[in-house]
Amino acid sequence: MELDAKRLRVLMAEKGFNVTSLARAAGVSACAMNLYVNHGTRPRLDSLGRLAKALGVPVMEIVKEA
Repeated sequence: MELDAKRLRVLMAEKGFNVTSLARAAGVSACAMNLYVNHGTRPRLDSLGRLAKALGVPVMEIVKEA
């Protein structure tokens, strides 16, 4: 699954998160979060789940459709 970085940024804005605060809420490093948001790096599946949980959305909401 590939993260939809654009959708992630929109959800972050809607929910009032910045990179650091979402990283903290999801239990991932701020460095990794920066890579996901700004450079399109693919998160591990467990990290993807934690990001979705922290945002309060289903995982499918933050991944690109095939």
